[in-house]
Amino acid sequence: FHEFVLPALRYLAGCPAVNCYRLLKVRLLSDVKGKGKLRNYLLGRLVQTDGGTAVDLIQNSGSADLVAGSLADGMIMVPAGVPSIPAGTIVDFRLWRQI
Repeated sequence: FHEFVLPALRYLAGCPAVNCYRLLKVRLLSDVKGKGKLRNYLLGRLVQTDGGTAVDLIQNSGSADLVAGSLADGMIMVPAGVPSIPAGTIVDFRLWRQI
């Protein structure tokens, strides 16, 4: 819903296309492995560290894991073909809720 439907509704309501997704640049707290030829969406929550705001990934059992989804502030996307992203890398975090 947050990734596809909500941005479409914002666009249809007159929101400029560049503002339909709310993105933050945040530091990744842990290493991430890609899924080869597939794009990978990972749930995360924002946390405050000594270095500023960062994203802590949430373990989940897939798209049907409603508990993990309810704990998430948003998600990061690992593009297709990217084998891994090391901890400490600045990533785009797609924000789902007001902070």
